[in-house]
Amino acid sequence: MLKEPFQLIASVIGFGVLGAAMGILVVLIAGAMGALGSGWIWDAFDPAPSAGWDAFTWILLSMFVFGILGTALGGYVCYRITRSKDK
Repeated sequence: MLKEPFQLIASVIGFGVLGAAMGILVVLIAGAMGALGSGWIWDAFDPAPSAGWDAFTWILLSMFVFGILGTALGGYVCYRITRSKDK
């Protein structure tokens, strides 16, 4: 009985981290394909102070969205796992 809350927390955190990692990959792949402008992702490594803010904005936004989706999916999956054992 005490195992279920820990399993839920671990599942939500794990899926959230995987979702955030997927968000980073989505932005990098979209940038390499040129879907968000040509060459913008590599401007993030330019030493100029104003360069790369657009890239970081896209990365943070994508991490946020995919992290939330991953967290929701983790909660749903864990709920289904723990409730299927009750039957």
